[in-house]
Amino acid sequence: MSAMRTARRRWQAAAAGLSRRWRTLPPWLRLAVAGLIAIKLARWALPALFPPPEPRFLVNPQPRERYRLQLSLERAPGGFALVDGAALYGIDSPHCMPPRGFFSGARQAQDTAFALVHFERDGRGGHRAVVAADGFLDSDVYGRGVCRLRLAGVSVRLRASPDPRSTHFRLFMPAQTLRASGQERAVFLRSHYPLIEAIDAYPDLGLPQADRTPVEQRAELFAIVLQSKELTP
Repeated sequence: MSAMRTARRRWQAAAAGLSRRWRTLPPWLRLAVAGLIAIKLARWALPALFPPPEPRFLVNPQPRERYRLQLSLERAPGGFALVDGAALYGIDSPHCMPPRGFFSGARQAQDTAFALVHFERDGRGGHRAVVAADGFLDSDVYGRGVCRLRLAGVSVRLRASPDPRSTHFRLFMPAQTLRASGQERAVFLRSHYPLIEAIDAYPDLGLPQADRTPVEQRAELFAIVLQSKELTP
C-alpha cells in the first residue's frame, strides 16, 4: 500500500508541475499547442465517427466486350489443384468520389471493384476462363455523380494444393494486353513448387524472362503463360 501511495504522490506532483508550467506559457503558445492536440485527436477519431460510404457497384448483366483466357504451363514440376483469378476495375472519374480526408489528404473511399474469374480445366493440362472488360456498369457509385469504371487487368493465382502453406504463383495481364489479344508469360523456380518450407503461402511473382535469367538457373525454371483472345458478341 505504501508503494501505491508513493506512486500516487509522484504522479500528483508531476501533474502539478506540468500545470504550473502550462500556466506560465504565453497565451498564443497555449492556443497553438491546444490546436495541435485537437488536430491529432480529430485525425484519430474522425475516421471512426464518419467512415467512408459503402460503394454501390453495379455488375453489367449483359457484357459485350468478352475475352477468352487460356492458361498453359511449360515444364511445370507438377499439377495445380487450385487456379483462380480476379478482374480488377478502377474508377477513372475522381469527381464522382467522396472528398479526400480533410486532415490526411488521403482518399478513404474504395475506388476499385473486383470480379472473380472462374477457370476450368481444358483437358490438355491447361485452364481456360472468360472475362468481361465491361464487367461493371458506369453508375452513381457514391451518390455524387456517375463513376466510369474501366478494366485495369486480370490477376491469376495458382496453387499446387489446398495446403495453406502452398506457394501462390501469380501472374498479371494488363487491360491493354487483354484487349490486344496478347500474351503474358512469367517464369518461376521449380524449387518453389509446391511450397517453400521456410515461408508459408509465399507470393511468387516470378523472375525475369528466361533469356535474362542466369544460365545456371534456366534448367530450374518453369513457365506460366496466359493468352487472351477476343470473343465475338
